[in-house]
Order: sequence, then C-alpha cells, then structure tokens
Amino acid sequence: MMRCRTWAAANLCQGDTVIPETTGNIWDISDSVTPLVTRTVVAHAEAVRQIADARGKPDTEDLQRLFRLLIAAIVPDVWVPPAHVRTVRGLRSSRNWLGTPATMIRNRLPSNTLNTP
Repeated sequence: MMRCRTWAAANLCQGDTVIPETTGNIWDISDSVTPLVTRTVVAHAEAVRQIADARGKPDTEDLQRLFRLLIAAIVPDVWVPPAHVRTVRGLRSSRNWLGTPATMIRNRLPSNTLNTP
C-alpha cells in the first residue's frame, strides 16, 4: 500500500481522473488517491468485466474503452461509503464472524448438556 501512495503522489495531480475497479481493498486506494486528483470514479467490476474478459487485446485498448465510457459519463460506478460507514460495516462483519463459531459449537452440542448447571 505504501508503494501505491508513493506512486500516486509522484504521478497524479489535480486535473486527473482515476477509475479503479471494485476489486480487493479498493477503499484504501481510493482514500489515498482522491485528495490528489480532481475526480475518482470507482467502477463496478462486474459491469466493466466485458472489457477485461476480451482476449488478445492490449491494455491500451482497455484504457481507450474506459476513457470513452468516462467521456460519455456512463462508467458504471458504485457508491463510495464514507470512512465512518466503512468502519461500522467492518465492526458488524467482525461481530458476525466472531459469533458464528459460538453458534456452530452450540448447535453441535447435545441439548441436554446445555441445560446442566
């Protein structure tokens, strides 16, 4: 992640537009790039998959297609939640993950062992 921030600081400036896809942990990248550029559009990965799935074409062709979508204002983007919303979602996800093993254990134990003092 540090290499990404270093690269972005050296290569991006106001007036640029960045279009990352929603793959991996895009929120950290989006947060580090957004203050450096004029516009950040997080593209919906499933909706732009046709571009990436075509075989035998160079990356420059992918860039040209994304650029055309951007000019036409039809890049299928996603809502970028604010940092506090992402934090709450992460806490909720962690809570669900922590509760799952306890529920699994409780369901596997015979019912008569749960009621013994």
